[in-house]
Amino acid sequence: MNAAFVECGRRAGGGVINIPQSLRGSYSVVLIYRGAWCSYCQAQLAGFQRASGKLAEAGVKVVALCVDDEATTIGTIGCKLSFPVGHSADAEKIASITGAYTDESPRYLHTTGFLLDPDGKILNTV
Repeated sequence: MNAAFVECGRRAGGGVINIPQSLRGSYSVVLIYRGAWCSYCQAQLAGFQRASGKLAEAGVKVVALCVDDEATTIGTIGCKLSFPVGHSADAEKIASITGAYTDESPRYLHTTGFLLDPDGKILNTV
């Protein structure tokens, strides 16, 4: 994975999501979602939350990112998600690194997921 992907995740509530550094040593899933307005994305995030216990038992870490601002992201996740969620992602940068699709107006990333190996290499995309 390109090291520039590391710079894309400011964590809702403070801090930074370092991808892939904070995920090293574990298989992990990086979810990129459209935003708070996307009902499909909300269902996907909820599905990963429901599976979080089984994923943790298997040693799989989950993080999510979107272009929404921090306040919107915090409103989206509330107390519903236990995995880190990043906000204010740079759509251009992520698209250029990962090949994710974007829309121009409003500017957002299409829903994309990446499965990473313990070294941070992309094994699969969905």
